Amino acid sequence: MNHTYNLENMYAGFDLHYDRSDDHNVWSKGHRQWQAICHEEQRLIHGGLASVDEIKVIKSKHFGELK
Repeated sequence: MNHTYNLENMYAGFDLHYDRSDDHNVWSKGHRQWQAICHEEQRLIHGGLASVDEIKVIKSKHFGELK
C-alpha cells in the first residue's frame, strides 16, 4: 500500500510561490494547503509510514531541490 499517495497529490496541486501573490485569497489558500501538507508529512513520519528521507525524495520530485 502506498501511504504517500495523498501527499504526492497534495504536492502536485500546490503552487510553491503562493506567498508572492498580492491577492489575499491566493495567499490564504496557499497557506492552508502548505499547513495541510506539513500535517500530512508529520502524520506519515510519526506514524512510521514514511521516513524523512522518503518525504525529501517525494518533495524534490515535485519542487526540485529546495533551499
